[in-house]
Amino acid sequence: MLSHQSLISPKIGCSTQLLAWLSALVPSPGRGAAHVTITRMSVVYLSSHPETPCPAVSLIEVHYALTATGGLSLSYRLAGKLDQLIIPEVNPLSSRRDELWRHTCLEAFIASAGETAYREFNFSPSGDWAVYAFDGYRSGMAVHGMAGALEVGIKREAREFQLDVMLPPGAISASTTKKVPLRLALSVVLEMTHGAHSYWALRHPLGKPDFHHADGFVLHLAG
Repeated sequence: MLSHQSLISPKIGCSTQLLAWLSALVPSPGRGAAHVTITRMSVVYLSSHPETPCPAVSLIEVHYALTATGGLSLSYRLAGKLDQLIIPEVNPLSSRRDELWRHTCLEAFIASAGETAYREFNFSPSGDWAVYAFDGYRSGMAVHGMAGALEVGIKREAREFQLDVMLPPGAISASTTKKVPLRLALSVVLEMTHGAHSYWALRHPLGKPDFHHADGFVLHLAG
C-alpha cells in the first residue's frame, strides 16, 4: 500500500509555479465558488508494461494532491522523443468524448475505500475528457453525469508534455455529505507512430495490461 503522505517530493512540494497553475483551474470567488489553494503535492512514477515497452519515452510522472474541499488535482508529465508518439492536437472546442483510450490518453481510476464500484477518468492531450462509473470490475459501466465540464490544461514542448486537471469532489466520490478515504490507480496509454500502443501504470497486475484490475489501486488518499 502506498500513502500520499509517504510520497512527498521536496522539489515538487515547493514548486509554486505548478501549484499556482493547478489552483487557477478552480473557480475563484468572483465566479461564484470558493477558491481552493493547493499547498502540497506528491509525485509518483509510472512504468510501462513489460509486454508493451516504449523506448522513446524516458519518464512519465504524475503529481497529485487532495484539496481542502475534497477535490483532486492531477498533473501528468511525459518526457522523451515525443515525435515518435501520436499526440492529438489541442481541440479549442474540447468536450466530453468517448473512446479516448484508443489513442494517447492519460487516465485515473478512483474508488472509495472498501467499495468495488469505481470511476474511470480519461484525459486526452486534445483537451477532451470522459468519466465513467462502474459497479464492479468492468461491470455496470455507465457515463457519469457531471454538473459541468472538466477544465484541462495542456503544455507541450519539443521533448516534454504536461496535462493538468482538477477533479471536483462530486466527480471522484458518490458521497455528498462527507469525505471518504479513496483508492487511486494512475495510468497512461501511448499510441506510437508505427501503430502499436504502450501501456503505463503505477502498478501492473500479472498478465496482460489491465488498468481496471484491483491490484492497480495502490495509492490510498485520506479523503
